[in-house]
Amino acid sequence: MKASLKAVLRQLLGPGYGQAGKSLLTCGILFCSLYFAEIRLKTAPIVVYLTSFALSGAALWQSLQAAGRGELVRGLLLLPGNGRRLPLTLALAFGTHTLLTRTAPVWAVLAAVSPRPPLEMAAALLWGIHGCLAAAGAWALAREKRGMLSWLAALSIPGAAVWYLLHMDPYRLLAEGPASRARRLRAAGVAGYLLRYLLDNKGCLVNTLAMAGAGCVLPALLGRGLLALGLAMVTMNTPLSVLISRDRDLELALGTLPGRGRRFCRGYWLGLSGVNLAVSSVYLLSFQVQIGGVAGREALLAVLFALQSALLSVRLEWKHPIRGWKTESDLWRHPRKYLTPVAMLLAAVAVSTWPVLIWVWPGVLGIEWVLFFLFPGECGLPRRCAAGSQ
Repeated sequence: MKASLKAVLRQLLGPGYGQAGKSLLTCGILFCSLYFAEIRLKTAPIVVYLTSFALSGAALWQSLQAAGRGELVRGLLLLPGNGRRLPLTLALAFGTHTLLTRTAPVWAVLAAVSPRPPLEMAAALLWGIHGCLAAAGAWALAREKRGMLSWLAALSIPGAAVWYLLHMDPYRLLAEGPASRARRLRAAGVAGYLLRYLLDNKGCLVNTLAMAGAGCVLPALLGRGLLALGLAMVTMNTPLSVLISRDRDLELALGTLPGRGRRFCRGYWLGLSGVNLAVSSVYLLSFQVQIGGVAGREALLAVLFALQSALLSVRLEWKHPIRGWKTESDLWRHPRKYLTPVAMLLAAVAVSTWPVLIWVWPGVLGIEWVLFFLFPGECGLPRRCAAGSQ
């Protein structure tokens, strides 16, 4: 178990555990910058504890659910002496990575803006560890299909979560293979697959619902003059915008589809545009209820933001998919992921400064669409997928 734990930690944190040092350096910079800026907030200890618990648990669950886990498990199953301890080994390794790279920066911010005694920070650390163990236990139970009492025990008693991990069948960890993904993609089409992916993947669904929730409160925060900025913000659905990069099995499945180039890009764009339009509609409806004055110009602007954001995301995924990430936290921090949000924020500033651009934008968007979908060119996927790109 010790050798397997070190092997997984080296894969997650890099050679010499270099990512841990970078994360701690980031935490130090955050703490010093906020502390010496004398930004202070009053927070109750229970808020810090629950934040540590919820953030650590959610981040660990997301990491354990990440695509590509099957290859890691298959490699570890070949090592002698793993057996029943493999689920616990993975939970400990991913939990350590989560605390160092996801929760530690939040602790640094809380310690800077709301200084606390050392005992309270130690308690926050224990709550973060408890959150990781609870998420790992729930992750194991989701594959064993246990009853409600087992779930309550795993979420509330750390020892119970460890027991469930030790008694979990390690072969249940194996992820769905590319062949089954290909069958689902052929059966439902790209737009149907995207909808099913959104419903099946709780992280994407929660992010989409959060964007809709933000659309309900942004009109009150931004006011009438920043409507375009609000539209740019609610179309930042980053999990769905990195669909190929995030799902390695889908990437392999695309290589089995004839004529996948135009078909996939078109369906992906339609599905992502539909999600963006739905969230933008929530924002416009909330804007009309709270402020009023939504007319044809505002509706056109919402459509343009939704279509343009989807087109940029699909083009980046097709031409420049993100490679080399080990966990989803690495994927979320990749600079390429922020290109589309930055472009949409710049577009919001442009149309707010020069309103005439609203009537020029549809023509530019139409030219982009024709150039990309009629001449998609070479994709950025591995060469084994290159056959049939047209």
